[in-house]
Amino acid sequence: MQHITQAGLFGVALLFAAVVGPAAAQTNTVEAAQYRACLAKTESNPDVAYDDALVWRDQGGGVPAQHCAALALVALGKYAEAATRLAALAEVSGGRAMAPALLGQAGNAWLLAEFPSNALSVLSAALTTGVQKLAPQEEADLRIDRARALAALERWAEAENDLGKALSLDPERAAAYVFRATARRMENKLDLALEDLQLALALGPKDPAALLERGIVYRLQEKPELARADWLAAIAAEPEGKAAEAARGNLEKLDLKTQ
Repeated sequence: MQHITQAGLFGVALLFAAVVGPAAAQTNTVEAAQYRACLAKTESNPDVAYDDALVWRDQGGGVPAQHCAALALVALGKYAEAATRLAALAEVSGGRAMAPALLGQAGNAWLLAEFPSNALSVLSAALTTGVQKLAPQEEADLRIDRARALAALERWAEAENDLGKALSLDPERAAAYVFRATARRMENKLDLALEDLQLALALGPKDPAALLERGIVYRLQEKPELARADWLAAIAAEPEGKAAEAARGNLEKLDLKTQ
């Protein structure tokens, strides 16, 4: 949440996020411990986690067991099946209390499956279902995720709008400023994109993604030396990262253009 692109880039780890508490609250202490152990196993040994979750489900494990099975499918790369199961869980009696979180996870799984239209649908449902009772950080998460789906569909103005609302709820998210800068660049709002990138770099002065993006904006503004400086800084900040790889590619193109 795109398979998940650089602009938004949250990976599979998002899908192991904080629905543990709500579901565990529906179980007794032993079952809660079983739930936590199952979720931990989805990361270390998802095949076994999936099999264990199905046995637990058949023994009456309910929503926690089904949720663990769905997250094991995510870890196994079966994103579409996982997304379908997560969304279905939000409709059952034991899952409705945590429907926004389940739908948010389903949206991330659809993004990983490269079905952004499906992701957009369930993420919109998550916001509609829970917007009155979501904590600000939770709503911000959902809006950023929905912005990923919108960006994958090249609906940049709507993505920018969701990111603006997310940042009004949680203004300390450097990655969201970078993402909104990308959306604004795609709308040819270069000055506004630069404003976002300055905010991102104020929060993280060596943020490679922000440096990469600012270099792109500078190139579009025909400021090649400023672009070069930012791309070199992105490489220096994290030499083996994806931003550095993209920066090297941009530098090569810049050098070819100036020869």
